[in-house]
Amino acid sequence: MDPGKIFRLMGGYWKIYRTIQEAPKNMIPGEGKAIFTSDSKDPNVLFYKEDLYLLANSEKIDVSKEYIFRYIGNNISVFFKEQPERFFYTLEFENLSEIDKVITAKAEHLCIKDTYKAYYKFFDNNKFELSYQVKGPKKDYIMTTMYDRINITN
Repeated sequence: MDPGKIFRLMGGYWKIYRTIQEAPKNMIPGEGKAIFTSDSKDPNVLFYKEDLYLLANSEKIDVSKEYIFRYIGNNISVFFKEQPERFFYTLEFENLSEIDKVITAKAEHLCIKDTYKAYYKFFDNNKFELSYQVKGPKKDYIMTTMYDRINITN
């Protein structure tokens, strides 16, 4: 499977389940929804928006994030949705063989003194996982998000 097909399959609605592992015994769970929306002007752009809640110390915390995914030259690059938009990372596919069933990609981003390592696993057309390993002077956690496709019918 090529990155272009994976990019197109990302479009749509997703139920997301997240865990943040900060320390051996400190697990923060959460869930919500995400959507990848096509840009009407450019078929090689997907706007990503997630809304979810996390449960930290019995407190419900609402979280929202937005990114821009661009399919550029047979690569998928991710940008922060800011003005002006800012580059985050480009996925480096490690395994594109459909024979192996799971397609994997990785990326890395240095944010001042913090390193974000992203790991993607595409299981099929309706399920993928994104895991971030974050390390820095004041950060040390792993955030894993499972995406399950939601079929919206009218």
